[in-house]
Amino acid sequence: MKLNIITILLFVLFISSNNVQAKPEACDIETNSEMLGTWSYINKSGEFVLKPRFKWVSDFSEGLAVIAGDKYKMGYIDKIGKIVIPDQFDEAALFSEGLAVVRVNDKCGFINKAGEYVINPQFVGAGDFSEGLAPIKVDGKWGYIDTTGKIIIQPQYDFAQSFSEGLACVRNSGKSGYIDKTGKVVIDFKFEIADNFSEGLSAVQFKRGGKAFFIDKTGNKAIRREFDYAEIFSEGLALVRVRKSKYLFVIFSILKGDNYSYMNDIGYIDKSGKTVIKHPVGSYGYSFSEGLARRDLKSDKWTFINKKGKKVFELNGDYIGNFSDGLARVRFLDR
Repeated sequence: MKLNIITILLFVLFISSNNVQAKPEACDIETNSEMLGTWSYINKSGEFVLKPRFKWVSDFSEGLAVIAGDKYKMGYIDKIGKIVIPDQFDEAALFSEGLAVVRVNDKCGFINKAGEYVINPQFVGAGDFSEGLAPIKVDGKWGYIDTTGKIIIQPQYDFAQSFSEGLACVRNSGKSGYIDKTGKVVIDFKFEIADNFSEGLSAVQFKRGGKAFFIDKTGNKAIRREFDYAEIFSEGLALVRVRKSKYLFVIFSILKGDNYSYMNDIGYIDKSGKTVIKHPVGSYGYSFSEGLARRDLKSDKWTFINKKGKKVFELNGDYIGNFSDGLARVRFLDR
């Protein structure tokens, strides 16, 4: 999922949900135990390009990545590993449209790539700028500002994501719908689970734990098939999961302990709903980014595949992220 809302920060994002989810609340960060380890980056050949030395790193965006220093303060590095904005923030998000959300003393603001405040810290929560607007939280409600800090859509939502393809997913009273940049409701609040639009489609669920399906920008069902889990489209393909028999669930619970990847068919569909890549039993997949997708083999070994499903390279690591700006982050616990 590319260019999703990052409601401050996010210390970027281990995929752990079994359903299409609204993004986390502001200032929702990883625990210290999740940060522990040494992080570095690889290129698309699987070669390390930066010496592991940071407590935590994010993906790259617009040429910069967030890092955590020795005292877990956040700063930014460039693609050669040079610190360009010192580690000084309590939290920091990726740059988007030249600005990044940062948090200091429980208030969120926006900085430019020189590390200068463009919008001073004043919001309880904030998300990425996209299409000229960013979601912000004021007095318990979410609205939208422009790049000058002017409120364009008054705070009125329980939660709001960044705009994507002219629409934004917002939430009130436990239901999600979609608005345009004037704040007009385009698709009614009727989904318990929803995400932003990507490549003309979004993945939604009427009820948590119910079937996931894809809609177009009119709110109509766009793909006939339904799934137990679906991510939004990225580079023409979407990751989906279909649950196998409940009896297999019991069997694999007994035999494997971790039954998740064994009780589900996991793979990628195209926009016709046809399965074009199927993951092997016992693995889990992630969305495509820059032509590659990673596959977790549950053994600290990660495989990157291309859009034909062919293996490009394998690498050992506790965690490996998606490629962004040509690099993917890697974590090691034993360094």
